[in-house]
Amino acid sequence: MIGDQLMIRTRDSKQTLELVPFEVFAGDLPFHFRNDFVHWLNIQTAEIELRPLSNLWESLPKNWRLTFSIASHSFLAQSRRHLVDVQSHIRNTIVEILQRVDDGENIHVTRLEDGRIEAELPRFNLRFFVNDSGYLESKELDAIVDPDQSLGTLYGLEGRLLLRDRSSGERSVLIPYGAVSFIRQGAHVAVTIDGSIESRLRYFRYRVDRHLQKLRCPPEKLAELYLCYLHALTSFVLEDSFTGRTGTEEALTILRGESLRGFSPLDSDTCALLEHISELTPHREFYPLNLKVMQKVSWNDQLSQISQHDEFCAAVNEIISHTSRFAILYDENATPQISRGSSHLLERARKRHSTFRRLEFGGDMGDVADDVTYTSRDDQSLSDRGCRVFEIASLIKSWPSRLNVPLDLSTIMSGWGTISGYENAFGQRS
Repeated sequence: MIGDQLMIRTRDSKQTLELVPFEVFAGDLPFHFRNDFVHWLNIQTAEIELRPLSNLWESLPKNWRLTFSIASHSFLAQSRRHLVDVQSHIRNTIVEILQRVDDGENIHVTRLEDGRIEAELPRFNLRFFVNDSGYLESKELDAIVDPDQSLGTLYGLEGRLLLRDRSSGERSVLIPYGAVSFIRQGAHVAVTIDGSIESRLRYFRYRVDRHLQKLRCPPEKLAELYLCYLHALTSFVLEDSFTGRTGTEEALTILRGESLRGFSPLDSDTCALLEHISELTPHREFYPLNLKVMQKVSWNDQLSQISQHDEFCAAVNEIISHTSRFAILYDENATPQISRGSSHLLERARKRHSTFRRLEFGGDMGDVADDVTYTSRDDQSLSDRGCRVFEIASLIKSWPSRLNVPLDLSTIMSGWGTISGYENAFGQRS
């Protein structure tokens, strides 16, 4: 023991190793090098070997080693590459670019033996290197990081990285898949994607189609629904400059696509995402529940009203209903429909709001058969209730503003002769 710190050492005939707590390296090493390795200090050489947790007792040449030097710089090296200091300018510049998709703690910047700078995102299994032109390039994606990170849509989404294909020059956007959170910031909504607790993350790459003015999705339901959800959350009253539509309109266009109406069953991630999309529709129920005279509408105060469209829940249930027809082919139970309150109130809201919307986005849903003549309350003048209300209102209106008080009340009462009460009559001498 050293103070209250437990000291662990292992010894053989050649060397003595001491375990160094990983907390010591906070702020000096990225998360992966702190938490996924055991750090053994060689007492004789003052070198720290980082052994993976899966093989913490065996020393291997491929392991990372931290070498200290008084006369020169200390460095962490593995074979033919060195980890770039987390405080260096070049690392901070690269991290500033790539932290659009991952936290800086999970980005490893290394210098290879030939002098090249490489950045690794281990949670995405992606590598970038600084090419001869000074751009970050990825071999796995065959693209460079686009210097122009403006997209023209998905305004407010913080986790995205614009890429440009090396050969064709076609642009694409890389969006990590994870838990989506959002918060209102003035008239706009800030959307973040959290994957901090995951050791492995996935991403979707959407092609920027400037001819069709849309983001082309990978052939996967989850990718399409994910983009739909992000479009809806980032929607604004003005149209996006790239798509020419609002985020809500773009989201509804994706939801109505035939590619989402297949016969394969919906997995758990897809069902969860469908539920999130349906929750954008405001919840409507009668208030009180036993009386159909008023309704209670629940809005999300962290989203703009334009993002909370009545069509989302209906479109989601159409997808579920279509897929459930083929559930018997896979020996699975049909996915239940998602409810956002009273179906009557939801349908009525859709029809009422359709007057103010374009045809392809929930407009013109009205049916002449649903129309009824509305009798206004000011037209009920001949009813008994109306007459009583009119009489009371007229009396109140004609009341004098001042009240006359007689000063000779006794003289006036003497001239009445008798005064009748509830039971008896009283004369002047009673």
